[in-house]
Amino acid sequence: EHLARAERLAPSDAVELRARVALTLGRTQEWLGQEATALATYEQMASRFADRPESEEALFRASEIQLRSRKYKEARGRCEALLLKNPVTPYRRRCLWSIGWGHYRLGEEARAHEFFSALTRMSLPADLDAASRYWLARTEARLGHPAEARAGFLEVLRRQPLGYYAALAQAQLVERPKDAGAAPDVPREAEGEVPKALVRAREYARLGLAQEALQAARGYEQAARAEARPIPEAAFFAL
Repeated sequence: EHLARAERLAPSDAVELRARVALTLGRTQEWLGQEATALATYEQMASRFADRPESEEALFRASEIQLRSRKYKEARGRCEALLLKNPVTPYRRRCLWSIGWGHYRLGEEARAHEFFSALTRMSLPADLDAASRYWLARTEARLGHPAEARAGFLEVLRRQPLGYYAALAQAQLVERPKDAGAAPDVPREAEGEVPKALVRAREYARLGLAQEALQAARGYEQAARAEARPIPEAAFFAL
């Protein structure tokens, strides 16, 4: 309320002040969870102060709200408008990510691939680099390129082994094992009998994740003993 009043009462020639107050108002509304109101504030602010650098942040923040609301086309359009307005905007890399993400969510994998691939060739903050590489790998998988997808997931693990996207990449590698999940030395007739827990353990071991492999194997053994279940012969081939 005070910010809105301050913006209205600011001198008409104090353009910079009015722009900053309007942007702060939008941020405050967003922080309070009033995203629809914040979106309207950002839209109005970007239109009224189009020549001010604050308008770029307003456009970007508006696109972020729309992404969270799953309005991917609208978010993508705002980012594209911002890049047309200023190709070297400080929000360029985030906008490229948002555009790529919008294409991915709309099932436009070929276009998403272009943006994610371009991002991986840029110097990016760690979180954005990991996100770009992970979703590029997911896009490769959707496009039917398992080898490229696998290489992408492994690259995420190599670059940031302890990060959030490393955990997601690790899960994808286990879910998408090489050669459809069959180790070369596992008899095909026995493969279907291998418990899922041991398949995961084998995949962890193949990826060099010894601790995770051991935990998965021990977890399976403990569960089997607790339920007094016999361990199938195929399980001996799992690791």
